[in-house]
Order: sequence, then C-alpha cells, then structure tokens
Amino acid sequence: MKELMHGKVKTLYDTDDAQKVLIKYEDKVTAFDGKMVDYPESKGATCCLISALLFEKLALAGIRTHFLELPSLNTMLCKDLQLFLSKLFVGTLLQDLLLKILLV
Repeated sequence: MKELMHGKVKTLYDTDDAQKVLIKYEDKVTAFDGKMVDYPESKGATCCLISALLFEKLALAGIRTHFLELPSLNTMLCKDLQLFLSKLFVGTLLQDLLLKILLV
C-alpha cells in the first residue's frame, strides 16, 4: 500500500484496484492552524463511522458518493475520486445531451 496524500487527520492510500483508494482517519485533533495538537483515543474511528453513516444516508436518498465500505473502524474504502468525478461529469453531460435531443 503506497501513501498517496497525507493531510492533518486523514491519509490516502492506493489499493491493488486502480479504481479504489483507502482513507485512514487518524486519532488526531488540531486547532489554531495546527499550533495545538492532541491525540484522543478512537477519534479516527469515531469520525470514520460518522462519515460512513452520512454516506449511507446519502445513498438511501439516491445520491451517489465515493464511499464503498469500511474495512476497519478507522479506514474507509472509496472509489478513486478522480475517476468518480469524471464519470459523474460525463454522465451529466450525456443526460443534458439526451434531454436536448428528446425535447427538440
């Protein structure tokens, strides 16, 4: 697993599947532009679980997201966002084109 990007509280890793990435949530809190840092136990798992719950609620409402599953309490498996956004963009363009053709 290769690290692709490292932020203040999340790290992005590649997977064996080029269309998927892992997001690891860290047990870290920052404040005042990083001047204050703390490492509360289970903070990463809590944020990951809350995020997964929100993504699942969006899916139930018919809204597509990049979320796939939780391999562990603090790690989220997601669609590669670049691929997800490009498919979403192309899909939207095709829908617009189809509507224009049908309405003419």
